[in-house]
Amino acid sequence: MIIRRILLAKRPWATTVAFLLASLPPGSAAAQTGFALRAGSLGAGVEVAHQFRGPLAIRAGGSYFPLNREITFENETIDLDVSVEARFASAQLFADFMPFGHWFRLTGGLMYNGVNARASLEALEDYTIKSRTFTKAQVGTLAVDLSHDRTIAPYAGVGIGNVASGSRRIGLTLDAGILFSGPVQVRNVRGTGMIEPMTEATATVQEALNEIRIYPVISIGLAIRS
Repeated sequence: MIIRRILLAKRPWATTVAFLLASLPPGSAAAQTGFALRAGSLGAGVEVAHQFRGPLAIRAGGSYFPLNREITFENETIDLDVSVEARFASAQLFADFMPFGHWFRLTGGLMYNGVNARASLEALEDYTIKSRTFTKAQVGTLAVDLSHDRTIAPYAGVGIGNVASGSRRIGLTLDAGILFSGPVQVRNVRGTGMIEPMTEATATVQEALNEIRIYPVISIGLAIRS
């Protein structure tokens, strides 16, 4: 104690630093690190966060969401099978600003938007019209690939809870925001048989997709703090 008083007396800057540290809110006097398991509209993933002294933190992580689905459309004329196979892979680097303490966050950053999807359509049975029957092969198939031109996209959002800092070692976090992904691009359209003329509608489909330029992002996380 005596040595500490002597040092503080000889170094006025040490007194200032000690005062500033003592005046910081609880939990902000030292940097903290944590990680989280997440699930949401981008799939399931993991995240690592580092809380600096003060209202700033950075986060990095990734998510993955596979989708395989088959849908059957039935009507009086013909039954069609639509198959969708997609892989949603993302990685993000975010900065958090917490103006009101560590419970509320304003978030901005960049995200790798790796979306690759393939959809196909084919008849489930032969097609009969006006007493004339067409086989499944004659009806044909249609296939299309979908992806984003903008693989790196900006993100803005808000959040509740802090991955790296909190009063408990384990906690929950919630994030909601918008990914400015740009429109999905229609690529490599293939058609056979009677369905082949539908490939000429590619420009019309792309025009409709060009209107969708953002993707809503919401996720909940289980944070484990060091």
